[in-house]
Amino acid sequence: MDRQHEGSERGGSSHASSSRSSPPPSVEFEEISTGFNGASVFSGLSLTAPAGRITVLMGQSGSGKTLLVQHLLGEAEPDGGRVRIDGESLWDLSPDERKRMCAEDRIGVFRGGGSRIPESEIVPTETVRGNIDNQLRERQADPGVGGVQQNADDCLREFDLTELADRSPDDLESGERRRLALALALLSDPPLVVIDDPGAAMDVNHLQSLIRTITGWQRRTGATLIVTTHSIEVARGVGQHLAVLRDGRIVASGDAGEMLSEVDELEDFEQRFGSTLSVREADPERLRLARLRASINERMWLWLLVAVLIVIGGATVAVLATGILDNPLAPAQ
Repeated sequence: MDRQHEGSERGGSSHASSSRSSPPPSVEFEEISTGFNGASVFSGLSLTAPAGRITVLMGQSGSGKTLLVQHLLGEAEPDGGRVRIDGESLWDLSPDERKRMCAEDRIGVFRGGGSRIPESEIVPTETVRGNIDNQLRERQADPGVGGVQQNADDCLREFDLTELADRSPDDLESGERRRLALALALLSDPPLVVIDDPGAAMDVNHLQSLIRTITGWQRRTGATLIVTTHSIEVARGVGQHLAVLRDGRIVASGDAGEMLSEVDELEDFEQRFGSTLSVREADPERLRLARLRASINERMWLWLLVAVLIVIGGATVAVLATGILDNPLAPAQ
């Protein structure tokens, strides 16, 4: 059974099945060399992202993950080497040809990052459904059976937005806005998708929802995905193929599950790959739990102090009361 048919039998969305114009491509970075501000960022970097798979790219801050994405999206030309999409060298094309290759119906882009997410596609004056309806009308010349409304219903369901359909984007939590931004990026079912740092600043519920959304959409479409992340949890949750970037090169690559086996903490990752993920880059849920534990400890010490003061106060009152009862000069009752 092929992936698209499998997705439809599982109840997956069909909102853009007619828009897929080409099979999922492979992506190859060949001997990429790039300098920035006089320093070398990449030095002969080579990486292949297999067609129809989710490739996760990890590495410490400043290692060049986002810059590599910009090379792929036609936004920044490398100093040397080639970026190939399905064998075609992107930077050997004319500007117009490169623009067509990187068009939104061929490469979907979702940019994450910090707690404040660039969401240029979201129209704040429209509801969640209104945003999706508008994108569908713009991107689908033929809305197919059921029309735009049915396709919008499918999209809302696939990205877990049905209950939020009539809400304003300004009323959404950050994780909910992130799912809407992701839905808009993937609405046309592009054969290649770049997701840059999707998990930053998200709590565990939204993070798990995002992981389910990405993996569910990829199973339905069979698209090629490249995901950059600092999060071990995101990498394990979505990754099929994993590559670790360090010192301008790919230092490890292979099956994500095998490579991240028994890697649960930042120290485990550093010990295995020699690449540091700073506290700022740590899994957001781990940071949230750390803050929660610190808050609980503070409250426990406060309550312990209160309990000690109550015990001391009670003991003092008892001693004073005993002294009064034992005082022979006390008036007779």
